Amino acid sequence: MTAAPPALHSTNVTLLRDKYKRKAERRVAEYRGATHVIARQDQLRKAFWEAHPNLAPHFRPGKRQNSYKADIRMAFVDFVDHLAKSGEISQGLASRVTL
Repeated sequence: MTAAPPALHSTNVTLLRDKYKRKAERRVAEYRGATHVIARQDQLRKAFWEAHPNLAPHFRPGKRQNSYKADIRMAFVDFVDHLAKSGEISQGLASRVTL
């Protein structure tokens, strides 16, 4: 015969609820206070090419993301990731931008 799992105590439920409440409040505060320096994909691409002058000779207008070499694509992903983590761009922009 197996033992029944211990019942949740009201204090455990309260702690869990408070934890998620604080997490939600933190997200709302971050969203309200967000002032992102770069807001559009074209601004982000331009900033990438300006920040990487050694890669600028490889830039071609109209070239698609997968047409660039892997080193350039990796540098772009690292650039976007850094800007997203530092708060200079939104997570939404970071997830949809392409080179």
